[in-house]
Amino acid sequence: RKGKCTEQTWIRFLPQTPRSLGPTPVSPGTTRAMALNQNLQAQFEQIFKPQKLVAYSNCCRYGCCGSYAEDDAEFEARDKGIFFIRLHLNGMNYNPHPDSCYAQYQDHAYLMQNWDTEHGILAQWCGVLGLAEGEFTIHKPANEREAIRIDFGRPLNLDEPVYEDSGEEDNNDPN
Repeated sequence: RKGKCTEQTWIRFLPQTPRSLGPTPVSPGTTRAMALNQNLQAQFEQIFKPQKLVAYSNCCRYGCCGSYAEDDAEFEARDKGIFFIRLHLNGMNYNPHPDSCYAQYQDHAYLMQNWDTEHGILAQWCGVLGLAEGEFTIHKPANEREAIRIDFGRPLNLDEPVYEDSGEEDNNDPN
């Protein structure tokens, strides 16, 4: 399940920042590609990397997702249960307003036997997105050929408008 997708492969598909907003500011050591939804990516990594779960994609599929799974040569995904949640936070498949996403898993029998635990992992993941119980639906796959579908009660707003700080004060602020 391991593959390599270089930054050059997916950076050319990035949504462009409108010229009127200026360049997207990026913290030292990161690329513009990593800047989009960077805070959400960091939260997912902090919570789900220790669980051996890849919680987002910046490209296309597991093994070519531009996430922490590929930055860490020692990372190994779970061999049973959910191992990859395909929500595109950047890259060529990025959609700023998705209404659903999919989770991939290994071993359908294990998934069914441990559905409450696996469902809990996905509910926790939805919580990181700011969704409360009742604002998402997690669909149990009927067979091993189906992925787990997560429907959001309303389309997400993944846009993170980023404005370059010019150092000037806001002249429109009445205070």
